[in-house]
Amino acid sequence: MKPLMLLLAIGSLLDFRVAAAVEDDPVEMKLTAAKEEYERSLLKARETLLSDLKKKEETAQKAGDLKTLEKIQAETKAFETSETLPKTVSARGYESLKKTARAKLEDGFTAAIKQFTKDGKVAQAKATQEELDEFKNAAPFIDPFQAKSLWVRDAKKLRLRVLERNGESFKAQWSWEDINGKDFGGKFAGSIKEGKFSWAGKEIRVTEGELFPGTKQGTITRDKEGARLDLFWQDATGKSGTYTLRLSKGK
Repeated sequence: MKPLMLLLAIGSLLDFRVAAAVEDDPVEMKLTAAKEEYERSLLKARETLLSDLKKKEETAQKAGDLKTLEKIQAETKAFETSETLPKTVSARGYESLKKTARAKLEDGFTAAIKQFTKDGKVAQAKATQEELDEFKNAAPFIDPFQAKSLWVRDAKKLRLRVLERNGESFKAQWSWEDINGKDFGGKFAGSIKEGKFSWAGKEIRVTEGELFPGTKQGTITRDKEGARLDLFWQDATGKSGTYTLRLSKGK
């Protein structure tokens, strides 16, 4: 087996063990599903608002209104980087969707705490209560898949760096290191929507080098350790699996 495929196979086994541990507990499974739905709802709300801003920007450009165009572009950047709400378009729909999503997830946490307590799993109940408290006091959600963000695995031997992000479009660079320390990689462009992206469609264009072998699709999500990319791969023989990249705080 090639070194890279061996790396993916090992990673897939580890991810499977984690998934199996969650599947053993129906309460944990239900809470995990609630968290994933929350992430999808927030991403959809963000993308809807960004789409409204994009339409407003196109209208200003067609009208030759430079001042309004620059204002919208500044508001878009502020919203993407710090969730500062724009004034040139209505954000009421976004805020309403976000409020509803938060309330549903809080209900999910509360239900899990109650069931864990009933089942005598006091330690899990306490841990879930702490997670709920952290969620209530957390900073505003910001889509982590932004320009300059670096996603890594296995001591950075596997890396995905986002070069550009403009709404649903992005450009990124894959790089990985084999067991001999030799670097490989390639640049590509694609699209992302509601936290999901696929590299099998016509929207994916390899701009330099080669695309990461076998990768087909991925999902942006979050857990106790922070933001993560869960990726699915399938090789020419039909073998498939999943692996995870984490958002790196370093360069």
